[in-house]
Amino acid sequence: MADTITLNRSVETASNACYAQHSWPLRVVATSNKDNLSSKIFVWQENAPNSGYAGDRFSVVASTQQMVDLPEDGPVDEGDEHIPFYRKDELVLDCRSPELRQEIWDKIQADVLDLLGNWIALENTEEVETVVIALT
Repeated sequence: MADTITLNRSVETASNACYAQHSWPLRVVATSNKDNLSSKIFVWQENAPNSGYAGDRFSVVASTQQMVDLPEDGPVDEGDEHIPFYRKDELVLDCRSPELRQEIWDKIQADVLDLLGNWIALENTEEVETVVIALT
């Protein structure tokens, strides 16, 4: 079986004619079939308490390094350091137009393809050179 990340996209099913629509929701849930690649590929940033915004904000589809470095499911404290970024398998956005929603969906797909390709490339490395460095 090929290595895959499945993206399930959800959008509203009907428009309400009683009001002018100003938001076009987009919900994406990721699922990975690779044992060593988490489905939690969407990077979120915790909102600062006094930011004026409710809830955390989606940031980006994770890079291979972010898949290794960032915690899952919520921000964490490591010693004296607070890490406000974390990864989830779901992303929900309110887009300003159906066209913008489609652009974002296309970009997410391209970024997930890059992530999967880079992850597989990391798994398929081989030693090509050995160098010994010494002080004389």
